[in-house]
Amino acid sequence: MHGRIVSIENGFLSDISIKDVDFIKSLFDEPDIDFFYVRQPYHREAFAFTQFMVESQERGRGLNDIIYNEQRMPVGLISAELVPSDSERVRWNIGYAVLSKYRHKGYASGALNAYIYNLQEFSINTAYLDISVDNIASEKVAKKCGFELRDFAGFIDPEHPEVGLRRHWYKSIHLQDDRIPFFQRANIAYRNKDYRLAIRIYEEALNVPVTVGSQLTDAQIYSNMGMAYSSLGCYYKAFSYLQKAVHMGLINSSIQKELFWLKSNVGLE
Repeated sequence: MHGRIVSIENGFLSDISIKDVDFIKSLFDEPDIDFFYVRQPYHREAFAFTQFMVESQERGRGLNDIIYNEQRMPVGLISAELVPSDSERVRWNIGYAVLSKYRHKGYASGALNAYIYNLQEFSINTAYLDISVDNIASEKVAKKCGFELRDFAGFIDPEHPEVGLRRHWYKSIHLQDDRIPFFQRANIAYRNKDYRLAIRIYEEALNVPVTVGSQLTDAQIYSNMGMAYSSLGCYYKAFSYLQKAVHMGLINSSIQKELFWLKSNVGLE
């Protein structure tokens, strides 16, 4: 296994790696997966698509996991890509596929529910699935996991007309939370490498009361500010904000990795 491990009811998820190329090939050798799982023409070759997913994950543009069963056998794929929603917001576009011999065992819904739960640590509030109206099995997974249609009319993708009519299935990830717009704007600024603007927006978010049960806590804000300060080379401020987040109870692999880097390379303790 490699990378992070996320448990699901009847197996687990693990970060994709270039070593998974043979499994990706076997997955897309199945005609229905090859048809319904939309890819760019230059990603139709297994190595190119696997490499794209690995690089996407490494650069923070999305999540890409292999679905394993309890016997540690790969059974499917799930991914979440950040895509523009409008000029100021982004949302998650999620896709999944399971080998035919492992279907109807809950792997797709288990992986999708795990993704929705783990995406709560990010500020983006909306996830959606693009599903062909002919893909009845995928629609059942969407309904089972609480996704809903907002527009029954659907759309034809001019880049992929062969898939036919598709519809957006949506789900809100967070509770109604007044901090979400601040996190969304800060996230866009961070992705554009405007770290000072991101920090200013996070400071504004601190003035908005925390919604009970929300992941958008003060500790999360301090963590994000710490990462932004580190990207600016303001290492003492970065260390201070990250430590503040830890003291408030927020501990995750990203914070630990950044603190280790600051201790090893800057000498901060």
